[in-house]
Amino acid sequence: MIQAVMVISTLGKPRLLKFYNFQDPEKRQELVLSIFQLLSERPEGVSNFVETDAIFGPGTKLVYKHLATVYFVFVFDNSENELAMLDLVQVFVETLNRCFKNVCELDIVFNFNKLHTVLDEMILGGQVIETSSEEIVRSVEDIVGETIKHNKPHTKVDFAALQPLIFSSHFQDRIRRTLPEEIRLAFEFISSGLSVL
Repeated sequence: MIQAVMVISTLGKPRLLKFYNFQDPEKRQELVLSIFQLLSERPEGVSNFVETDAIFGPGTKLVYKHLATVYFVFVFDNSENELAMLDLVQVFVETLNRCFKNVCELDIVFNFNKLHTVLDEMILGGQVIETSSEEIVRSVEDIVGETIKHNKPHTKVDFAALQPLIFSSHFQDRIRRTLPEEIRLAFEFISSGLSVL
């Protein structure tokens, strides 16, 4: 069973943490720190498999892939095949590359919902449910497309009709009294431009 999936920056910042068994928040931070210290001390060219009995308990291992500024880490127990886990890390990275057109750390930071969706399409409850990158991307596009479709506004806003309400003298007086000087000046500039519409 897969126990955890982590994406950690080379500076030690967790970018994705997904645990498939309960861990206290304090314990999670300790685990991330331990994993980061372990990986950052490893020289280049050594095996991507690490025994983590001291960190996660007996019979656990991790496999990682270091790409650019992030570590992709999968922690699993001895019921999983090591090479299959390494391949799963590769599928995860390939799928992210397809979703983000050459994934980088900023894509991971700013698109965490999509990242979680990709992971949820691959792994459910610590068990691998899909390994085809094409199927995962298709499912993610369907989910993201449905989300976008449902989040669209149903009616258009008629700003011309709202203009008398927004720029009434009562509203403008309230703005002048409550906003800091810089924001108030920007508001007056914008409102003067809109009042000529």
